[in-house]
Amino acid sequence: MFDFDLRKVILLLFIFCATLNAQTNRESVKVRLKATLDTGKAESFDFINNDKEIKVILKDKTQIWNTETGKLLRIEENAIVPQEPSGSDVVSYGWGKKFRVLRLKKAKGETENRIVIWDREKNEISAELKGFSQKIVRVFWSEYERKLLTISKPQKSSFFASPQTELIVWDTITGRLENRLVLEYLNEYSKPLMSPDGRKLVTRQTNPLKRKTSVKVWDAETGKLLYEPAVPPRKTADGKDIDVSGALVYEAKFTADGKFLLGTTGDAAFFNTSDGNLVAWNAENGEVVWQTPDTSKDSERYLGFKLSDDEKILVAVKEFNLSLLKKEKIAEIRDVETGKLLATLKNPEPGKNEIAFHGGYETGYNLIFSPSAKTLITGGRSKAEVWNVSTGYRRCTFPRAWEPADCFFCLSNTDYCQFRASEKIIVASNNDYLRIWNTENCKLIQRFDSRAVWSRDDRLILLIAKDKKSVQLWEVILN
Repeated sequence: MFDFDLRKVILLLFIFCATLNAQTNRESVKVRLKATLDTGKAESFDFINNDKEIKVILKDKTQIWNTETGKLLRIEENAIVPQEPSGSDVVSYGWGKKFRVLRLKKAKGETENRIVIWDREKNEISAELKGFSQKIVRVFWSEYERKLLTISKPQKSSFFASPQTELIVWDTITGRLENRLVLEYLNEYSKPLMSPDGRKLVTRQTNPLKRKTSVKVWDAETGKLLYEPAVPPRKTADGKDIDVSGALVYEAKFTADGKFLLGTTGDAAFFNTSDGNLVAWNAENGEVVWQTPDTSKDSERYLGFKLSDDEKILVAVKEFNLSLLKKEKIAEIRDVETGKLLATLKNPEPGKNEIAFHGGYETGYNLIFSPSAKTLITGGRSKAEVWNVSTGYRRCTFPRAWEPADCFFCLSNTDYCQFRASEKIIVASNNDYLRIWNTENCKLIQRFDSRAVWSRDDRLILLIAKDKKSVQLWEVILN
């Protein structure tokens, strides 16, 4: 007979469960302070020399610190750096990450104001723009800011004449005027879209008299109209034809390889009442490659879409009008080449059958793929959610709070919200704050009220200490 001791069995079970629970709840990511650099009041800081050193710029000198030991290596005198023009004599038309477009007041002996591109990294004029015949009203940058697009209109125009708007393409580095398109009824608030190779240009033009909006693709070098993406015929879920004679293309985006032009469509002038789908056109000739089918008897439309970093898949948010006051949102994962449906993200909770998403001014607003495209974050007005892309299951939901640094809020600008550290964390940051969230459980790991600089491997963080007189070096530890 075995000597059975119930108390020992219970004790062993208790120890086993406690160990399992500790392993399950153990944080996979931690952030801890590695060193405090007694720098004084820093104006800027960064990692240099493959992250082996830290450069801290003060008002009159520059300090170089060792990243590993946290010790000061040397002090250098600052060179005199030109300051960006400012004041009442300067008008800023718009800026990107690297450049700004400025109008400088004419100097003595000059006949007109100067329009220049200011390099924000070098703090110098990169190029001067010459050739305007109308007043600038809007400026846009192409991807990577290689091209500058300016929209200008006559200062005075006849009420009866159609507005003749100038769209000019400039080379950002040289300031060379590459092409000038004179277009009627150009929508100045809709950003012109340029293909990645800079050869094609997409515009949206709205004629208020005819109540007609058209999307057109142009040759950026010659100004020749190439084609107008057509909304293809559609059928309802039960096989009935849908009238697309008045349908519009709302949002459009080129793929990086230049093969496709992707866009959302709708059959009404007002997007929130339209019924439409997602279409891929051949970017060279405008022929339809694929379109999403109608899957419901209810009205349905796509609110936005976002490509993964490798552009092999995309996520598209779809909304159904179930009744006058009841709507439902889902997200579809589709193959970019074929449009094939790979997975559907759908909230499984009863009575809450809707993913978190709030559309914005451009497609992809509030959607963030991880670099590997295995994880997706969707954001709405009230919450943000983390999803497993391959299974379509929701992993966790970020807690709701009212502050600008909350993760669901920062999703409105993906420049400030990024995956880091092997995709285990997502960070929300700007010049005033840094928040670090765990993407496995949506818990807040660390919060800082300072701007931050990350090392190349995402394992080290530099930020201003609370006393404003030192710089702190933090490290990210992955368990």
